[in-house]
Amino acid sequence: MKPLPLHIQIPKPCNENFADMPMEGEGKLCGKCETIVYDFSQMTDAELIRFFQTKPETHCGRFHDSQLNRKIETVTIRKNFLQKFVKIAASVIAILTLRSLPAKAQGVMKFNITQASKNKNTTAIVPQDFFINGTVKDRDNNPLQNVKVNFGDLQTTTTNENGTYRLELKGINASHNIYFSCINYVSTVRTFNPVMGNTDFNVELGRRDTNAIVYSSGIMVINSDLSIGKLPALNFKPKDVSLTIEIKEILSYVATKMKGARDANIEVRAFTKMHSKQDDKNGYKRLELIKLYLIEREGISSDRIATVLEMGESDVNRVDLLGN
Repeated sequence: MKPLPLHIQIPKPCNENFADMPMEGEGKLCGKCETIVYDFSQMTDAELIRFFQTKPETHCGRFHDSQLNRKIETVTIRKNFLQKFVKIAASVIAILTLRSLPAKAQGVMKFNITQASKNKNTTAIVPQDFFINGTVKDRDNNPLQNVKVNFGDLQTTTTNENGTYRLELKGINASHNIYFSCINYVSTVRTFNPVMGNTDFNVELGRRDTNAIVYSSGIMVINSDLSIGKLPALNFKPKDVSLTIEIKEILSYVATKMKGARDANIEVRAFTKMHSKQDDKNGYKRLELIKLYLIEREGISSDRIATVLEMGESDVNRVDLLGN
C-alpha cells in the first residue's frame, strides 16, 4: 500500500522573514519563537511524505507555492513493497509554520498539513486502536515484576509475575515513547509509531550502577560521565514545568559539550512516584520541553537524546542529565 497523500494549506501568514534568520543546525533559527525553520522548498513529493511520516511532531518550515493546496503523493513502483505493513485507515495532522515562495511577495506562513483520506476530498483525523504486548527481563533472562510501563502520558501499566504486560490503546494517530522503569534498574525507552500496527516490545533492563558518582552542591547534582564529562542536573520548582533562564543556560552548556563529542549521546531522566498522575504529567512535560530545546534551539539531533521517566524515591522536581 502506498503512503496516503499529503495536503498542505495555509490559514494565515506570519511576519518573520526567512532570509533574515541565522543558520542553526539543519535549518535557520527564528528569533521570535526560538524554533528551527526547515527549508522544504527543494524537496520532492516523495521526500515530503517521507519526512512527515518519520517526524510527525510539530515543525517550522519553508515551502514553495507549487507544494501548497494540492495532493502530494508518491508513485508506487513495486506493488508488494509495503505489504508487510499493516494498512492504516487513519489520517495524521500536524500544525506547522512555513514560508512560501510566491513569485513576488515572500513571508513565513502558518498552515495545516494533513494526510488526506483516499475516499474524501476533505482532510480528517481518524484515530486508531492498537494493543502492545511484551515481556521485561533482567540481563540474566529472569522476568521482572512490577516494572512500570508508560505509554507517553496516556496510559500506564505494570508487569506481572511473569514479566509480561499489555497496553490497550484507543484513538492513537501519532508516535509516542514507551518508558520502562523499575527501582534499582536502569530505565529504557522504546518508540511506537502507528505504522507498526499491533506490536510486541520485549525489553531487557540492567541493574543500576551503584558506583556512579553523584555530587550535590546548591541546586546542582553532578553525575559522572566518561565521554562528555560531568553534566549538571536541572532543578524545577514544585509543579513548575517551564524552562527558566538558568535551566536554558545549563542546556546550552550541555549542548556545547555534545557538539564537541560527536559520538556522545545523552539521557534526560525525570522522576515520579508510584500512583502519582500529577508527577507523571509534570515529568513528561519537562522531558518534552528539554528535548525540544536541545533540538530546536541548540541543533542537537533527536537520535542523540533519550528521555526517561523513572519511578522511585528520587526528587520529582529534579531532572538528571546522563552522558553515554
